[in-house]
Amino acid sequence: TVRVIEYTLSHPSRTKGEAPIRLITTLLDPAQAPALELAALYYGERWEEESAFDELKTHQRGAGRVLRSKSPDMVTQEIYAHLLVYYAIR
Repeated sequence: TVRVIEYTLSHPSRTKGEAPIRLITTLLDPAQAPALELAALYYGERWEEESAFDELKTHQRGAGRVLRSKSPDMVTQEIYAHLLVYYAIR
């Protein structure tokens, strides 16, 4: 069982007629977790993640480059190295 919270943002970067944002959560009680509060928390966390992905994909690794590692363990190590560099810089 999940709860779906649907909302829109009014921001200059959003185009007219853009689809609403749907937040799916297991927090079912609206009294304990109000929709407005969940939407605000999600928005902040989402852009923190988007910024990290942008840094990793665009600036650290470079566009179109794949990870150099050949084994699953080394891929994990390489990803952790990129994350550590990201957090050290930020």
